[in-house]
Amino acid sequence: MPRMWASGPGYDSRQRQWRHLDTCPLRTLLMAEVPRVNCPEHGVRPIDVRRPEEGSRFTALFEALVIDWLQEASIQAVAKQLGLSWSAVDGILETASDLWNYRDRDSARNAWYRLLSWTARSRLQPMVKLGQTVRNHLAGILNAVMAGASNSLAENLNNRIQKIKARAN
Repeated sequence: MPRMWASGPGYDSRQRQWRHLDTCPLRTLLMAEVPRVNCPEHGVRPIDVRRPEEGSRFTALFEALVIDWLQEASIQAVAKQLGLSWSAVDGILETASDLWNYRDRDSARNAWYRLLSWTARSRLQPMVKLGQTVRNHLAGILNAVMAGASNSLAENLNNRIQKIKARAN
């Protein structure tokens, strides 16, 4: 779907909804009437609404929470805890994994810039710091993405060492 940058006559609006971080025990949903414009070139299209990915039903903060939890628990456990379907959690995981699967440098750079744009606008200081760190090392990250480099073997070995140390104690 083309992104609408030019102004055009208003057409109508559609209600959109995104899952956000829960507030205490309450499920939080962001809802907005998203205007659509009648573009002479592309027809009726919604205006560009800032969100993590086209068609995502979750805010970037909620997706970050899911990814964080997936480091500690299975997809099924995270889905149950957050009241999501298994496929919704898997979709969030795939979206995050895609940052490492680009083979075209320009596409990879654009995807990482979208992430950096979001972290720069975040009000969470750890996310801002993460964005600054990624930006400082972006050339190396892009080189690793293009080369298909991975530290998974080293991480696997470290994980096994940590388990052996824990058993020894």
